[in-house]
Amino acid sequence: MALAGALVRSGVERGDRVLVFLENGPEAVVAFWAVLKANAIVSVINPQTKADKLAYLLRDSGAAGLVTNATLAPIFLPAVARITSWPNLRI
Repeated sequence: MALAGALVRSGVERGDRVLVFLENGPEAVVAFWAVLKANAIVSVINPQTKADKLAYLLRDSGAAGLVTNATLAPIFLPAVARITSWPNLRI
């Protein structure tokens, strides 16, 4: 699975938390299983989550990464911009 390999090459390690911020569909299923195949912990985030709450989840979840797509950019880009520190991020 290409996504699992990309996660591992990006620095996701066994036991790391990876957030999946995607709409329900094939991409979300692939991302879910890719995170598991990378031996990480998957945390699914509702795609209707607003930017301020997403920023909180990104900052305080201890996640090492985020899997999303360009469709959700209007939500996740402002959320990432609000974060001054994402200490566990290795991607």
